[in-house]
Amino acid sequence: MFQKAGKALLLFLLFMVIFMTPVISEAAVPKIKVDDLNSIWGEENLVIIDVQKQSDWEESDKMIQGAVREDPEKTAEWMKNYPRDKKFVLYCA
Repeated sequence: MFQKAGKALLLFLLFMVIFMTPVISEAAVPKIKVDDLNSIWGEENLVIIDVQKQSDWEESDKMIQGAVREDPEKTAEWMKNYPRDKKFVLYCA
């Protein structure tokens, strides 16, 4: 399923938002590999969010099917729209 994205796809922000704080440092967020994401693909509580810049997203050929695109500069605005009991994978290619 993620072969299309290829190994160049860097999945870099996996976090649970049950007790999420508004600002999380990159060092505090676990990273996930493509194989690990494949193993949880299809879970009902999984939300995959593409946080590429708009211009990069428009030119990219590395997109995960079913991912939602959100502006990385406006995280505080859009995160409040997602249920806090979900598992989130944010990625940027």
